[in-house]
Amino acid sequence: MTAAVSAGLGFAMISPVMAQQAAAPAAAAQSPYLVIDLNRVVLESAALKAAQPTLDAKKNAFESKLKTYQDQLSADAKALQQQAESGIAAPDVLQAKQRELQEKAQKADQEVQQLRNDFARTTAFVENQILNGSKPVIDQLIKERGATLVLNRDAVVFASPSIDITGDVIARMQQTLPTVSTTPPAPQQSAAPADKK
Repeated sequence: MTAAVSAGLGFAMISPVMAQQAAAPAAAAQSPYLVIDLNRVVLESAALKAAQPTLDAKKNAFESKLKTYQDQLSADAKALQQQAESGIAAPDVLQAKQRELQEKAQKADQEVQQLRNDFARTTAFVENQILNGSKPVIDQLIKERGATLVLNRDAVVFASPSIDITGDVIARMQQTLPTVSTTPPAPQQSAAPADKK
């Protein structure tokens, strides 16, 4: 019986020490600094995955249009070169066709550039929404972990996985921001200069 009581007392005395030791890793996990990989947050977000079909379609649109025009202009230029070498067409006719080909090339370039710009604007619009949507989630994690500073992973040489909140942010944003808009606002037109009196 005495042995049992002693064992019980011994256990009672050891338990608080063990509890403190068990709590030590949790306390160590608390850090004033946190690290986040914002590129990963964007790339692995549910919102980007949902927007990807639209982004792919816009990218394919300008790439397909570019290839079509390149093939057409290449064929036209080859035909014009053959006419010039054969001497069939008069010089003034060749010059007119050359100007026509140049105008066609300029128009094609403008159309492709518009499609490329549309893709770039939509991509930037989607990414900005995701980054803005991550801020409330990051703020919540800062409060939960008692941190005072969050660093972008790109600016850090080494960081313990225990202070990296990237995975937590991505997981929470699946609920808070599952989708974003893929229709950016129309580009702002530059204001016309005021008439001078």
